[in-house]
Amino acid sequence: MIAYLLTLTIGTLWSITSWRKLTSGDERFPVLFAGGMIFGFAGAHIGYLLCEVPVLEGRPLLSLLGGKTILGGLLGGYYGVEAAKRATGYQAPTGDLFASFVPLSCALGRIGCLFADCCTGIPIELPWTGARVVWPAAEVELVFNLVMVALFTVLRRCGRFKTQHFHLYLISYGTFRFIHEFLRERRMLVWYLSGYHLLAVLVMIFGVERYIRRASGQYKHR
Repeated sequence: MIAYLLTLTIGTLWSITSWRKLTSGDERFPVLFAGGMIFGFAGAHIGYLLCEVPVLEGRPLLSLLGGKTILGGLLGGYYGVEAAKRATGYQAPTGDLFASFVPLSCALGRIGCLFADCCTGIPIELPWTGARVVWPAAEVELVFNLVMVALFTVLRRCGRFKTQHFHLYLISYGTFRFIHEFLRERRMLVWYLSGYHLLAVLVMIFGVERYIRRASGQYKHR
């Protein structure tokens, strides 16, 4: 738990430092960052409760108080920045800035999962040896987010998909998480799907909807 909290703290401090470097000169940016962080943490916790409470199965409710999910954090953080923009009157898109550090922050969080031994995978059988191993769920998600960091670095330098980077991350992470959830330990909510499957679909659909609206000129914020 200490290691998890340490990586979470490092990720938060790194995000604050990066945000200040990228957005120096506008006094409204600290408000946007604060809105994203506060709503992000709230969304991460609410999303976790929505996924876990329906399958509580005798576990004490207090055991869920510290849980979080990146899926809820992405949605909460998005709306937190939107609320801060409305409050400050800021109009320019900021999603590409978020796409610069959110995947790396998520990767740091998965390093914390490795130390805390949480978010583990299910046992699988290797087809070429027949040996049974535990799927390295946290490691795979760590690699996924590092790949996304590299991808957005390239897109930013090439000037491709401007103002759409965070929408692309929502679509990519939602799709990845839906597929990957089948290899993670989970409590089924309906059929073979967990609450995280449904939340991942919501993140993916939300990203697609925002991408389309931005591309068509209907959505000018974020």
